[in-house]
Amino acid sequence: MPDDHPGFTNWKPDDANHKFPLDELDVRFGDETGASVWVDLELPQTQPDTKAVAVRYAGVEKSTQLWIALECTADAAGARYELVLSGRHFHWFAAHAENGPGPLQEIRVAGTELGFGRRELLAAHGSHCDLLDALWYQWQGKTRCELTVTHIESSIAAFRAAREKARRDAEREPPRRIELPPWPMPDTPKPEPQPLPGGSMAPGRPGGLLGGLLALFRRIRQAVFG
Repeated sequence: MPDDHPGFTNWKPDDANHKFPLDELDVRFGDETGASVWVDLELPQTQPDTKAVAVRYAGVEKSTQLWIALECTADAAGARYELVLSGRHFHWFAAHAENGPGPLQEIRVAGTELGFGRRELLAAHGSHCDLLDALWYQWQGKTRCELTVTHIESSIAAFRAAREKARRDAEREPPRRIELPPWPMPDTPKPEPQPLPGGSMAPGRPGGLLGGLLALFRRIRQAVFG
């Protein structure tokens, strides 16, 4: 397991004196082809040792192992942080010339890069390959990191060729034409309100309702008194 960080003290999540910098992992999905997790993190104000590492781990059954760790160093030079993102496709398909889990892959991100970014790695797994994809961005005052392992049913070369072909095909596509409904013009005249029976005007004209009531009273009076 990639929980061995030489020279770093393991930061306990229940440390009452030092807030753990990583929230709980949220498993977004997982099946035999891979899994994805995310976690929110805050760079710590204090830490339990001059070199401490906070680790979160998720293992999805018959699928994937994922680790997210934050290495924290505080010395005379100041505070430094490094995000360590690791993953491995733990399932394998004998029909694809796979006789065990895929290789462990690791992405390292310096604390100064935690504003926004994305990186990926590819590693052979039998006749196919595994993709480790990491994305991080700011979210509600914290850094959210999304880590995904995907087993791809092609070799590394075939996958890269297919993706490059898709990119070229997209560039050759003509611009999409989106039909929008007619937009009313500001200079279009509004229809004049039509008079109601009895001579009153439609409610669109001021006094139209009052005029309608007066006409109704006149008809009632004529019917009663002649």
